[in-house]
Amino acid sequence: MAGLNSGGNEGRYELVKYLAIQEYGARILVISGYAQCYFDNTKALGEAFGLMSVTTMSKLIELPKLEEYLYAA
Repeated sequence: MAGLNSGGNEGRYELVKYLAIQEYGARILVISGYAQCYFDNTKALGEAFGLMSVTTMSKLIELPKLEEYLYAA
């Protein structure tokens, strides 16, 4: 887990790129209280790098929504 803005834009892109290079196959959940554009950019970047599943949620997170994500197969 890492903050969406850890290291600014460069850090976020490097994290997504690193996960793709490692052929990370698990689902990725991005949680942030920042603007929707951060979600959109991070999700698009993950998909461009070939990551399988990038899901986004805004803070404050609704518990049922988080549980649904965590318990999904």
